[in-house]
Amino acid sequence: MGINEDKKVTAEPKPDVCNVEETPDAECLTPSMRPDKGAINLMLVWSCLAFGASSFLFGYDDRVISPVAATPAFVRILQGHANSGNGELSLTARNQDLVFSVPLVGSVIGGLATTPLTNRFGRKWTLIGSYLFSLLGAFLQVFAPNLAAFVIGRFCSGFVIGIAHTIAPLYLCEVVPTSMRGRSVQIYNILNIFSGVIATIVSNATHTIDGPKAYQIPLSIEAGLPALLFILTLGVPESPQWLVSKGRMEEAKKNLRRLRGFSDFQLEDEFRVIVLCEENERELTSNVHFWDLFNRENFKRTITAGSFYSLNQISGVILSTTYTTVFLSQLGVGDAFILTIIASLCNLAGAVVAPVVLDRYGRRTTGLWGMVFLFCIDVVAGALAFFPDNRNALLTIAALGFIFNFVWALSFLSVSVLLPPEISTPKLRSHTMAYTVACCQTTAVITTFAVPQLTSADAANLGAKTYLVFAGCMACVIVWSYLLMPETKDRTYAEIDEMYDKKIPMRKWSKYETSTDAKQTNLIDEKALRKRMSESKQQVVVTDEASLADDAGCGARASRQCPILTLPDELLGDIFGISTLPIDKWDIKHHEIYQTALALTLVCWRFNRLAAPILYSSLTISCATGSTYEYPPQASINHLYRTLRKRPSLWHLCQKLSILHADVSTAPESPSNLHIATDLTTWLTATKSLEISWYNPAFPQVWMLLDLAGEHMTNLRELHLDGGFRNLDLAPVVEALINRHIGALRSLALTGVSTRGSSAAWTKLKVSTSLSSDRQALPEAQAAGLSESAGTMPFTELKLLGFLQIPEILRDLVRWPARLEKFSFEYVYGRDYASDSLYHDWSLGTLAPILEIHRDTLRSILVTNINKGGLAGFDLSNYNELKYLSLSSRTTGIDTSLITNIMAPNLYELQWDMTLEDQQCQVPLDAFGQAEEDWLRAAVAAAVERKSLLRKIHVKFVPECSVSGGPRGAGLDELVYPWDRMDAVGREAQLKGIKLSYSKPEISKEEWEQSVARLRLYYADND
Repeated sequence: MGINEDKKVTAEPKPDVCNVEETPDAECLTPSMRPDKGAINLMLVWSCLAFGASSFLFGYDDRVISPVAATPAFVRILQGHANSGNGELSLTARNQDLVFSVPLVGSVIGGLATTPLTNRFGRKWTLIGSYLFSLLGAFLQVFAPNLAAFVIGRFCSGFVIGIAHTIAPLYLCEVVPTSMRGRSVQIYNILNIFSGVIATIVSNATHTIDGPKAYQIPLSIEAGLPALLFILTLGVPESPQWLVSKGRMEEAKKNLRRLRGFSDFQLEDEFRVIVLCEENERELTSNVHFWDLFNRENFKRTITAGSFYSLNQISGVILSTTYTTVFLSQLGVGDAFILTIIASLCNLAGAVVAPVVLDRYGRRTTGLWGMVFLFCIDVVAGALAFFPDNRNALLTIAALGFIFNFVWALSFLSVSVLLPPEISTPKLRSHTMAYTVACCQTTAVITTFAVPQLTSADAANLGAKTYLVFAGCMACVIVWSYLLMPETKDRTYAEIDEMYDKKIPMRKWSKYETSTDAKQTNLIDEKALRKRMSESKQQVVVTDEASLADDAGCGARASRQCPILTLPDELLGDIFGISTLPIDKWDIKHHEIYQTALALTLVCWRFNRLAAPILYSSLTISCATGSTYEYPPQASINHLYRTLRKRPSLWHLCQKLSILHADVSTAPESPSNLHIATDLTTWLTATKSLEISWYNPAFPQVWMLLDLAGEHMTNLRELHLDGGFRNLDLAPVVEALINRHIGALRSLALTGVSTRGSSAAWTKLKVSTSLSSDRQALPEAQAAGLSESAGTMPFTELKLLGFLQIPEILRDLVRWPARLEKFSFEYVYGRDYASDSLYHDWSLGTLAPILEIHRDTLRSILVTNINKGGLAGFDLSNYNELKYLSLSSRTTGIDTSLITNIMAPNLYELQWDMTLEDQQCQVPLDAFGQAEEDWLRAAVAAAVERKSLLRKIHVKFVPECSVSGGPRGAGLDELVYPWDRMDAVGREAQLKGIKLSYSKPEISKEEWEQSVARLRLYYADND
């Protein structure tokens, strides 16, 4: 699809390209509206397992530390003495606090550090970097000479666990289709608990070993986990959603393609929704702050979300998880290590069953009944602890601990993980999660410090009676949960918002009928959606969705009603391009044509995808008002800026950016919209063509923009700097392009290269420009660096329009690129535009030695309207690559004696331009006469003589039909219709294999004869 540079988006004050987000329930327009059948592929499974496996760090560490801390060799080597409370080789309460609690502090810090790290490096590379860092902590633990070094290692491991614990669930939610998010997060929980089972098995197998290897082997396996996870994660793609948030659209789409197994159309549809969701979230969170969590309308939701994640820490689960082995050792029932394995397996079983139970019975029912059950276990186990000499009572306590693990993982833990993201309002979701994690980790630190003080023999020595402490806590939790725990099963975010706004009691949520319920159902039910839209005679909107359905009859029916939708994207895109061709008038271009493209984006998803690039392919902004030219209106520029600021996903669509300034000398020194120009130059990194038209070179902002473009627009292929009829100072241009080497640059166009005024201005330019041949005026160090600039630039096309400098400057410009393939030299100013010190009579003979350096690479040369005509000194016979040559008649003159010199061996097309780029002059009726006819005939003969490959000659001739131009007297009788002359030469050229063409005549032969007759009458009346 061709994208024309004049299709701009700067005129209409419409808020958005697509109005999906304006619907009341835009959040329902998710990939769930489309079937996820076929979405799963091997890469998706690998990615989920790789990031889910990061839970091994926490699960293994959490389960292995308790057996390790209970190992006599560990206590003997690192603590150095027995527990003074019971005389056995066990950690004191103080040392238990250090070993078990310090990692939680590291986890809190790691969780807080995750946000800035992922914002900069992404999900994948932050996690991979954390794996490398965790090796430090793991090896410190294995080879720790004392307890202090071991605790430092534990802190480092906790820091990495905090990062993994934050990143992994987020990545899992982002890379899978919507309908699979719940299951994907369960992978993390299941692997977490599974790794704990492995840890306890390893500890059981090594705890009987005599010596330090009893604890070093389990810790060595933990040290090897990061290396294994590093390899497993290395080939996983970065999260597409994170890439979209950074404006890296092409990379995001490529990664999504790797993660999906379904068709390209479904992929485009899902990618479009990801982009819209990211933009909606950005807009929602643009003006919110963390403290908004605690205002009146959000306070209840904030407290509820943060509480359950924290309260599960005071349920008593710490006795059966983190301190399992230590606690069972204190009870003295059986093999504590074997019992720890059983406890871990019970945890795993509860986590596996939880998704089914939650989906069947709901959050509130599962959570409340689970809490009641946990309360009963706490009471019974605590009561049995009053019989320490009864072995059956102690065995029952251990068994109740196993049941506690199963019920806790099934109910309290699962509800705690699910509720915070479900009940938080969308605009505060990220802040709510941060608050929730902070509360959870704070509670975990407190309980981890408190439990040793309650259970240890050298402290309170409560042992299993501590269960009664947690039973009292659970009684309060049950009351709290009954009042605040909502039932969110099968509820959308819109429904949850409505029930909170209406203050519906939590116990009534499950049966409450919301006003949005029917509307949500209609949106999600694709068949109902098609039927409703079809009844409204909007088949074109739903046909694209119908193509995704399995009902072939419905798709065929829609195609018959709207045949255009049966066309492939490539053909449909070309149709859109033609239908939005611009008309060269600002008022039409920025209203009617723009409206056409805008209307196309609002038809359906497919049209939006194809038409949006047309809307944003070329953008123009003005940095001054009051110009004599018609620039885009300020309201349009403001709207464009707001839209792009809200929607980074649109940035990659811009292919050309034009930044214009006033064409008047009274332009303000502080240009308006400069901040917009600066931001767009920074944002639109995919731009391939940049034009900066700034008619006052004294403004340093021009060069600031050029410097920014060099830094951010790394794909820039075309750069046009326009100084108008004033001074385009080469010095800062050269400096910016050297300092910001743009490797992709292929075309450099400079307009108005001149230094108007005295020779002193020229001397200043010679000294300041990096290309100046006057090296003596430069410091020695500078000259050494500048001598290396020749042949360093990547551009292959150089365009100069309005060049007013001496040949030395042109020579250095031509030598700047390493390889020059296209050269344009147009409209050189006359003497009245320069002082005597700068004026030079340009001719083809002056250009020839300058271009000689690139004679082996030049494929195209265009020269028009230089000061001195004639072909003397302009020999192209050794330009073997030259295919196209365009010269003005004013440049060549009409002398045919040297015409063979321009016939390069492989020249294919020659254009002879007879137009005048001068508003004070006109092309007269007799501009093409016998002499011009003879010149063309000589060109044909020269091509044959030199055996050139010339096959096309084009004459650009558009005369003015006015009485002011033309011969007087007898010359009028000799006038011949110019195009008859060209046809005569064309017939002769065709016989020699050369096609001669010319500009379409603007007047017929009859009209031309009438104009000549009027001239005769005019001169007759004035003689």
